[in-house]
Amino acid sequence: MEQSLSAFDESCDVLAHDMIMMNNGRETKIYKSGPESRATYSALLFHGTCLTPSATIVRKSALDKVDGFTEDHAYRTAEDYELWLKLARSGARFKFLSEALTRYRIHDGGASHVAAVHLNAGIKIVTDHFQSLPQKTAANARQYRHRLASLYCSAARKFIAAGDRGNASSAAWAGLRNHPWYPRAYALAALSIIPRIKF
Repeated sequence: MEQSLSAFDESCDVLAHDMIMMNNGRETKIYKSGPESRATYSALLFHGTCLTPSATIVRKSALDKVDGFTEDHAYRTAEDYELWLKLARSGARFKFLSEALTRYRIHDGGASHVAAVHLNAGIKIVTDHFQSLPQKTAANARQYRHRLASLYCSAARKFIAAGDRGNASSAAWAGLRNHPWYPRAYALAALSIIPRIKF
């Protein structure tokens, strides 16, 4: 905490650092935050989040400027992502520390249900922000479809990990419908079907 506070100066409104992911008492991976180039409004909207609330400090005046976290129930489980989008759109300055200063414990309970809720929230947030763009280009539309495909594929991976092959297959094929040239969607669709094949 001291390192974060000492780095949280007048040059930034949002400070994030890396985080160690823990599962069953073991370190499984390091969540890398940033870099600054990934914290623009366009990058966050079309490429996803690059920071997590468990490893982030936000200036109160910046929070007040965007009315803090949304209370929209449709954004449940992804309120932080929507906050980063609002902050970036408002001109907030992001800063990242390439040090793992936090440990986060992962719990697997209800993984399939959480993945479904998170998927729906992500789609709602991305769609709402895309629709609110003052001008939309053909490139924006392609980026939007690609982003939806990435959300569906991320959910498909979580469904597979939870043993929910039915929802995994549905999510992977939804990803392909949005972006037929998304290679990972084909791999995930195959993974969701192969276990059902009996020889």
